[in-house]
Amino acid sequence: MPQSTSSAPKACKCLESSRHPIQEPEFRSYDGGGGHPGIRLEEPDDIERGIAAALAHDGPMLIDAVVNRQELSIPPKITLEMAKGFPLFMVKAMISGHADEVVDLAATNLWR
Repeated sequence: MPQSTSSAPKACKCLESSRHPIQEPEFRSYDGGGGHPGIRLEEPDDIERGIAAALAHDGPMLIDAVVNRQELSIPPKITLEMAKGFPLFMVKAMISGHADEVVDLAATNLWR
């Protein structure tokens, strides 16, 4: 697959093309036209301060939290179907030439 020459942040390689790279939006700058403030949390150390600021604000505030693109969100209850689907996703990704993404996924979520 051709590599994009854009310096924009990258999303999953299987979702982008060289003509249309996916760029990470900066949501804090979007206020929906209502003049609501927003904050961007880029580091784990920013979370406590940012949440406290949002809760202290009198009115709505958008929190734009940057996370690793491969970070898994773990549901409160994992079903058997989910447990079967995840390894199937990994095998399909490897077969379709995205083994580097499987390694990145494991590095992000297993070896902390």
